[in-house]
Amino acid sequence: IDYDKLACLGWSINGTLPSKFTFNLFKSCYHAEMIKITRTKFEHIVSNSLMELPTEIMSRMENVDIVIDDIASSSQLIGTDIEDKLELLGLYEGIPLTERYGYDLVLPDKITIFQKSVEAICSTEEQIKLEIKATVIHEIGHHFGFSDEELHDLET
Repeated sequence: IDYDKLACLGWSINGTLPSKFTFNLFKSCYHAEMIKITRTKFEHIVSNSLMELPTEIMSRMENVDIVIDDIASSSQLIGTDIEDKLELLGLYEGIPLTERYGYDLVLPDKITIFQKSVEAICSTEEQIKLEIKATVIHEIGHHFGFSDEELHDLET
């Protein structure tokens, strides 16, 4: 774990996340009774998840758009080691802040949250809220330069 990265995000230096970042992950299985919600409701939940993030994190996000799509495209799966489009809950596409040198006049990075993928593993609206929050935090972590392995260590 890169504790300097954690410190720049305002997280404690001992590697623990503040209690508001404790969340349950439901990625282990698909639910037979998945829930479907409207796009407007899903967008509202994503927006609320962002508003719940500490100001220190939101103020450090630079040139990144957050969008919602149904499922990942085939091209978005390239390099993820994921074959089933429904398994990808979110995706960060861009240049992490830690790798930006001479970064000027470029299109925004993009974080995509995949609605049908999230719905496929959730059976209640509360699970959807928790999964969106976890996915948003995970993808923002990539924007700040954390690898999947580092993020997994933080999530467990």
